[in-house]
Amino acid sequence: GMGDNVYLGDRDGVRTPMQWSADRNAGFSRAHPHRLFLPAIIDPEYHYEYINVESQQNNSSWLLWWMKRLIGLRKQHPAFGRGTMEMLLPDNNRVLTYIRRFEGETILVAANLSRFSQAVELDLSEFAGATPLELFGHSQFPVIGDEPYFLSLGPHAFHWFVLESSQVGVAGSTGAQLPELTVRGPWSRIVEGQRPALKRVLQDVLQTRRWFGAKNRRVSDTQVLDAVPIGDDARIVLVRVEYFDGEAETYLVPIRYLPADLGDEGAALLRVRSSEGEGFIVDAVAHEDVQRALLELVARRRTWKGTKGSIGGVALPGFSSRLSADLDELPSRAFPGEQSNSSVLYGNRWIMKVYRRLYVGENPDLELSRYLSETRKFPHTPRTAGFIEYRPALGSPSTVAIVQEQVENSGDAWQLTVDELGRFFERIITSEQDEQLLRLQPAADHLPADVVAPPEVHEQIGPYLEWAALLGTRTGEMHNALGHQTRDEAYSPEPFSQLYQRSLYQQVRSDVQRAMQSLRRWQRNHEPGPQVQQLLELEPVLLERARQVARGRMAGARIRIHGDYHLGQVLYTGRDFVIIDFEGEPARPLSERRIKRSPLRDVAGMLRSFHYAAFAHLTLPDFGAWVRPEDAETLVPWADWWYRWVTGTYLNAYLAEMAGSELLPSDPAEIEILLDSLLLQKAMYEIGYELQSRPDWLAIPVRGALELARNEDARDG
Repeated sequence: GMGDNVYLGDRDGVRTPMQWSADRNAGFSRAHPHRLFLPAIIDPEYHYEYINVESQQNNSSWLLWWMKRLIGLRKQHPAFGRGTMEMLLPDNNRVLTYIRRFEGETILVAANLSRFSQAVELDLSEFAGATPLELFGHSQFPVIGDEPYFLSLGPHAFHWFVLESSQVGVAGSTGAQLPELTVRGPWSRIVEGQRPALKRVLQDVLQTRRWFGAKNRRVSDTQVLDAVPIGDDARIVLVRVEYFDGEAETYLVPIRYLPADLGDEGAALLRVRSSEGEGFIVDAVAHEDVQRALLELVARRRTWKGTKGSIGGVALPGFSSRLSADLDELPSRAFPGEQSNSSVLYGNRWIMKVYRRLYVGENPDLELSRYLSETRKFPHTPRTAGFIEYRPALGSPSTVAIVQEQVENSGDAWQLTVDELGRFFERIITSEQDEQLLRLQPAADHLPADVVAPPEVHEQIGPYLEWAALLGTRTGEMHNALGHQTRDEAYSPEPFSQLYQRSLYQQVRSDVQRAMQSLRRWQRNHEPGPQVQQLLELEPVLLERARQVARGRMAGARIRIHGDYHLGQVLYTGRDFVIIDFEGEPARPLSERRIKRSPLRDVAGMLRSFHYAAFAHLTLPDFGAWVRPEDAETLVPWADWWYRWVTGTYLNAYLAEMAGSELLPSDPAEIEILLDSLLLQKAMYEIGYELQSRPDWLAIPVRGALELARNEDARDG
């Protein structure tokens, strides 16, 4: 990419001095220019003063950095170097396409060899149900089906995809035998009665679902509580799951029957043989006719009757006619993201969230969303249009789904944050940084007295500081709305008491002890690393930090809070933020999620989310293409620097919005103690979660807990 001198003849044209810098002889030699064997290039287009390693090293847009990222990405996927090579033969011979496989990883490469844009159709039916994930930006492309897969490529462009098995293809992608049931009569009899074979199949099916939250618990029994018909070919099935330890849970499993000639085995939950022939049972939420039936249930306030109860839709005032008008106009599709629930999008107007785990009573998501938008007129959360509930013959209803206005957005705040961090890390790596800037930090602890970032900090972090401040303001507005004085006991603030402080201390202490026990068990079979060992040694320091919250009476109040507040629960509209998903932590019982708590619990969740974003690039080698493994160590202090300025700015804006509110203690020292305890509790929860679900992420909460312990140690010292 540095040019050559074609007038030198033979191969000397590409043997000119390496252009290291704009110095004498392009930085290649300090000798007199006439003594060089070959002259440096002085052609205006590739002049060594313009094209050189030093200038490219300081500009991430140059070819040098593009090649570095390309090589780094290739190293992360061994299939590029060691995988099999399977050429595809599309009709368009200007597009080179091939598949590489190695140890369970499948990569698709498509390269346009033409100087013009090209379109190509590929036979990828072997991978039907898989989702192509573009490796540079981690963008998901449409799911592969049985039809030829269409791609368009710009001049000399190329794509690298890893083919990921989608949720519906779990059984087929793992090579496991698809569960099979045989019934006499129609297919619907599989959910009638308590068949022993069905119990075994349900256990297998649930274990493959992403929304099933008890994969680490031993199932003792499953039974069908009810099966509510949706026409002839679909049922909404309520499954009760019992465990050898702990309370039973109820899950919602909408199913649809497809004949074998119409179904896709890779997308099936199980195979059925009945009087109607051979067919497949699939997840009904993924099918457009069921999606439309669910919206119609709400819009027209209909009821579907089951054997032990019914499912009814409720359209809230002012929304019934709008929903009905959109029934035949808007296309629908299942949201592809990995969630504990399932979502359906109806055009760009409505979104329906289907709750997979059911609880007796109104879901807090429905309850708080309506309270904020209808009663408190809080403008930064979507309005609720209606909901669906299961009404048993005896007992209280359970919320099955909620319909809300869809918010036009540019993605969630998590994606906004990691994208901005990628650009921040790129600026750090590609330019010489002043160590004085690294030492320019707000207070060491999490609660700054007054954070005003100087111009050089704004220049380095970019516009994200303003977004962090705006998010802090919106968080404060949400808490002021939830903590508004009211006669409704469900929402009225309750003052702190020493009993509450003592209870909080007991909770944090138990969480610390439980997390440390889990880490000790985990390290018996794993190489723990120095940070895990350091954290285990600092357990007494963590327990002492937890004790601070029980010393002395604190001011402040407890209110209903979001309960699971992090960057993924906030949508970015391009100008503002909209807060969503007031369900709370799905793993906790409904009664526990309704308990009033300090609003700082939400703040602690957001601060931990900032920390996750700051270190995800550096901890996970395949998180993105922004950071090469060899640069990670250099970027660690800068990630911490970014985290401190962003959280300081967020907290400063939040506290400014909450100024004068009785919801928080008036003494900053009390706020700091309370926030530290809640941060510690959140970090302990994260350690337990990552040990069970995502061990690769464990280093992030361990690092966060270590920072809390070291701050306490330094304070005592």
